[in-house]
Amino acid sequence: MNNPTASARATSEEPSDIHVPFEDNASICNAIEECESLNGDTSAQSSNAYKVKLCGLKREQDMDAALAAGSDAVGFIIDFPKSHRSISPERVAELVKYMKAQARETGANPPAAVGVFVDQPAQRVAVIARDADLDVIQLHGHENEDYLSELREQVTLPIMQAFKVREALDVAEALESSADMVLLDAGAGDGKTFDWSLVRDVNRPFMLAGGLNPGNVAEAIRATHPFGVDMSSGVETDHLKDPGKMFAAVKAVRDVSNNAEAGGTNDM
Repeated sequence: MNNPTASARATSEEPSDIHVPFEDNASICNAIEECESLNGDTSAQSSNAYKVKLCGLKREQDMDAALAAGSDAVGFIIDFPKSHRSISPERVAELVKYMKAQARETGANPPAAVGVFVDQPAQRVAVIARDADLDVIQLHGHENEDYLSELREQVTLPIMQAFKVREALDVAEALESSADMVLLDAGAGDGKTFDWSLVRDVNRPFMLAGGLNPGNVAEAIRATHPFGVDMSSGVETDHLKDPGKMFAAVKAVRDVSNNAEAGGTNDM
């Protein structure tokens, strides 16, 4: 494979928080909701429920906390040395296996397993996705449309593509992506948000990421109406996932969803 061609939107900085879109991007949504429905619990499957992805997990206790909190998806940063959250493909496979086994034993909904890749050959991504039993592939580097086409020849999993948002042109580029879902991100993995007004009128379902935490995620959702949200640094303490913050973050999202359903104001 040729190296992915760099685009203006791409960044090799550390992936940060993420969220996902709905109607036009059914494959990603189905991947998440199929995981949620494995044990017959449909409480989190309302079309008006904003989804939650917790990213950068690397320990068994992180998986336990995500399950206990009720996260819809979990993300793994795979072979990206710039990130302290990076883990090997073999470790990802171990954690996914552990998570799904724990879900079966406890009766919890197993979150969708999302592999986050940065500028890795499409063939390698496909092999890792298969071997690690991933549900979704997330691209967070310089991958372009040719790369997406090459990857789709090798996998049937839904693909989410991240875009660093600095100005309106970045959002316009994201809207043209053929990926099943786009993730709109601040891009630096440093806990800072971007200008949410840039995505307020986006007419494509999307995941929102970048600087989200238990204290601001509800405001972010009300401002942007994403399909879901992705959090990483915002649910950490001293570079490790914090179960209390993970639980608080998921609860904050659920509360917004419940309030929207009660008032009929969820605009997804």
